[in-house]
Amino acid sequence: MGHYDEFLIVNNSSHKIEYRAINLNTTNTLVGDSLLILAPTKSKFYCLDRRFKGGGEDKEDYAIYPPMIFADSIIVCYDDTICITHALNNTITIPENNFLYGTSWTTNSLGDRQLKHTFTFTDKDYQEAFDNQ
Repeated sequence: MGHYDEFLIVNNSSHKIEYRAINLNTTNTLVGDSLLILAPTKSKFYCLDRRFKGGGEDKEDYAIYPPMIFADSIIVCYDDTICITHALNNTITIPENNFLYGTSWTTNSLGDRQLKHTFTFTDKDYQEAFDNQ
């Protein structure tokens, strides 16, 4: 049957956001960009549609859960000045709303074998980055 996944990254903050993936693992399926810049109130949409393969052959029947990129860390900068590292380990400051943790994403069903995953940057995230400078 295959699976359909949407990923939406939303900037609900009043600051320009830029993120860059560090030590990207490209052997896994990559959905999205390793570098993304979002103006305030803007968003970026990505889609991975694995429902069908040529000739009607079924594809893998598993969802891709967030995050949709596989990296050691993500550096998020606000307004090109205030930066914070989102990491998968405790040796670096891990923000509360960590891009690399699936629990920071909201997942909703769009239908049978169809999911929409949303990550939202907020002014609270900016404040946490500012406070940790």
